[in-house]
Amino acid sequence: MNMERKTHQQRKGASKLGTIFFLLWVFFVSHATAAEKTILVKQVEFQGTHQSDSVTLLSKIGTRAGSPFSPSQIADDIRLLYSLGYFTQIEARSEKIGEGEEMNVLFVVTEMPILAEVVFEGNKTLDTEKLKGKVTLKTGFFMNEQAVKKNAKAIQQLYEEEGLHQAQVTPVFKTVSPDAAKIVFVKVVFVIQEGTRVYVKRVQFRGNHLLSQHQLEGLIETKAYFALTSWWNHSGRYQEAVLEQDAERIRSYYLNHGYLQVQIDEPTVSLSQDKGWLGIEWIIKEGKPFTLGRIAYEGNKLFTVNDLARETGSRVGAVVSRDQIRQDISNMIDRYGKKGHIFANVIPQVIPNPNTQTADLTFQVNEDEAIRVREIHITGNDKTRDNVIRRSIQIGEQKQFNTDLLRQSYRRLQNLDFFEAIQIVPKKVASDLVDLEVSVKEKQTGTFNIGGGYSSVDNLVGTADVTLSNFLGKGQILKAKVDTGKKRRTYSLSFREPAIFDGPLSASASVYNQTRSFVSSYDEKRVGGNIGLGRSFGNDVNVSGSILIESLDYKITDPVNAPPLLQSGTTHGVELFFSRDTRDFIFDPKTGHKISLSGTYAGTFLGGDNNYYKAVLDTGQFFPLWIGHVLSLHGRMGYAHGIEENDLPQGERFFVGGINTVRGFRYGKAGPFFPTTGEIKGGDKELLFNVEYLVPLGAENRFKAVFFYDRGAGFDNGQSVRWEELRQSAGAGLRFTFPGIGPLRMEWGWNLDRQSGEAKVVSEFSIGTTF
Repeated sequence: MNMERKTHQQRKGASKLGTIFFLLWVFFVSHATAAEKTILVKQVEFQGTHQSDSVTLLSKIGTRAGSPFSPSQIADDIRLLYSLGYFTQIEARSEKIGEGEEMNVLFVVTEMPILAEVVFEGNKTLDTEKLKGKVTLKTGFFMNEQAVKKNAKAIQQLYEEEGLHQAQVTPVFKTVSPDAAKIVFVKVVFVIQEGTRVYVKRVQFRGNHLLSQHQLEGLIETKAYFALTSWWNHSGRYQEAVLEQDAERIRSYYLNHGYLQVQIDEPTVSLSQDKGWLGIEWIIKEGKPFTLGRIAYEGNKLFTVNDLARETGSRVGAVVSRDQIRQDISNMIDRYGKKGHIFANVIPQVIPNPNTQTADLTFQVNEDEAIRVREIHITGNDKTRDNVIRRSIQIGEQKQFNTDLLRQSYRRLQNLDFFEAIQIVPKKVASDLVDLEVSVKEKQTGTFNIGGGYSSVDNLVGTADVTLSNFLGKGQILKAKVDTGKKRRTYSLSFREPAIFDGPLSASASVYNQTRSFVSSYDEKRVGGNIGLGRSFGNDVNVSGSILIESLDYKITDPVNAPPLLQSGTTHGVELFFSRDTRDFIFDPKTGHKISLSGTYAGTFLGGDNNYYKAVLDTGQFFPLWIGHVLSLHGRMGYAHGIEENDLPQGERFFVGGINTVRGFRYGKAGPFFPTTGEIKGGDKELLFNVEYLVPLGAENRFKAVFFYDRGAGFDNGQSVRWEELRQSAGAGLRFTFPGIGPLRMEWGWNLDRQSGEAKVVSEFSIGTTF
């Protein structure tokens, strides 16, 4: 290839020399004949064009048929043709026609090779796809050596950004076409010698007084190499982009603590002589902290100063905080958005006074016009009907825009769980009008699962279910399910219409056949169904009622230990349910709360054998913390009672203990027992609390760690619910959601007030089903 380059340079030099002689000859000839007549160009042609288009080239140059013959124009044309990057050599030739009044001009060109392929050799640390992202060369086009060198430099810079400062990138050209071919094809091979990774061995700060060296190191991502942990957390790696982010992290901390005049100089990065390690030095000029001396508002007409002050967390006398000012702006813009001013803008002006170390803060408000929604356009819903989406959108056409209703609309669409992606974008069509562009990407909502799982309550479980969560695209839910296991067998069919005539009313119906044997002395079988109506109030509140008809049958398997009162019979009752739910996403909430109150009244006057009432209050609150971490608080209180000397059916009692109530105890073991047999009895009262801290461990938040503290118990007739008698446990676990299968829970609970005969640690898990 070196010989090819040398020959190429010789040809290029000869070409330029020939061009100069040609121009000198033309110059003298033209001057000798200029006084006599004007010579015209009769014909312009190109020779040697195999890949380039002669017609296109003729359109670019100034020398054309019929134009005066001009040596200077031909010189300009040669320079222009070289600039195209198509040719390695260009020679202009002219020929007199007839009496010399016309000239033919011929451009003889040698084309650049065609790039056939780009290959990387020697790359191990960085994969080929990442390297391709830095390459701008295109195969099938003319190859330009300067462009190749530029690409080699970009690849080397990428290695340096990854901390491989010893890397060398050398482009090698290989001809891949036959020697006799008119068109030359070349393969470019980037030969890479990566060398060893260069780590940051020292990070130093100078000029810092507010924060110590250790505190500043905690703010930044670029840290010194530490052999025990760097293999895991990649500390010690140098990346220029990360270093720029580190500078902003330091600056943000100072600006959030009143240091308005702080200066963070660009860090000095020094490479050791052997290119074996890096040192980074930061120079910080802190200045002094400023406090707020005055807060003012300008340009506001819709809201008073007092209205905006209620949205402002910044306070006179407090240190100036950039983050707090940003939050204040967000609060004010949100308030304007609720009134339809979605394009309102608030610009803060912070004027420091170094003499008093105070700063005046002025919020400059541009209210803009109130906006109405002209039309709502829905796209991407191939299956889901428009009305199902429209009834979830809380902003109507020809109504005033409201950002709070926009957020609620997004939450309602998300909680349908019909879509992978949802976008709601207001598109301005006039000064006071927008069209609401709703774009969705549907996901598979009909599922058919056959599988199995294991629960520490039910042991081995086989399950099969068909769920149509968006039946016929109408948003209805139709589900048939079979669960079979050692301790439970369930057959069920249910249907729900969430919005009758797209209104606030809903309807549901279900039938089931369930056999359970959670205790060793008897089996319980329930066969029944219910039908109900519900109504929503706003976005968060739902009220429903249903009629329950059920037969209850007990089969005694151990007469000695069986409870004394197991009454088979029928239950005819009325169920009422109230809930308020503000969770952001009901399937994996990170913020919001849910409170529900359910009640059941079964009476003999309705035609059944059982006569009792039962009420359960359940509440949960979710608090988003940092980087996807969530704190969850949950509590439940229940009470049930038999009416007119009727005993409460055993199956309606509260069994506290287990993976869904108080972990660290087996099913029902945190509740009352029969004193003679020790069999779990279940209570007519329950009280329990759960505190959970969830930490995401994988992509898409499907894999999580959970740390919990549980406290609760069941209480029997005559027992008072007392705080000191609630059983306690703490523990940890892992949760993972398998797409199309279901959740996996593995949790270990430690009994914190263990009594005689109780296990110290109880591990519970379930796969494939929830209980």
